[in-house]
Amino acid sequence: MIIEEDIYKKTVDKIIEISNDKLTSEISMVEKQLVKENIKIANLTEDEILSFLDTKNQTVINYSVKKINLIDEEEEIDDEDDYYPDDDDYDDEEDEDLGLSQTFLVDYVIELILIEKGKNYLEAYLKKLRIPNSKKYALELRAIYNIS
Repeated sequence: MIIEEDIYKKTVDKIIEISNDKLTSEISMVEKQLVKENIKIANLTEDEILSFLDTKNQTVINYSVKKINLIDEEEEIDDEDDYYPDDDDYDDEEDEDLGLSQTFLVDYVIELILIEKGKNYLEAYLKKLRIPNSKKYALELRAIYNIS
């Protein structure tokens, strides 16, 4: 499976190091199944993803770090806005950040491949995944790609 390949593991390690994030310790069977399904929905193969990862490794790293950092920034803003009026005993410190799934990079590489193929490929993929506001999300992903 793709997540067991050396190039995949090394790239994930590099992204985690640069982004200062962390990974979940285990990969569930559900996550493995989702990886297979997402690759199929994207109409790609594991070999295509690994080849892209190998030939465009720095692009993958730059895109991934930028996307992770933007997600982290949005989460910080959301955390500041959280207020729980009915629960005076609520302790924010109890919320544990489990980290990124070890399969995150498969999704990011799929996004990159489809971005490079053209606008319609990414949007069609996101619609098949039933991502709300898929056109808007596709624009956001392309913007991340363009600045990474």
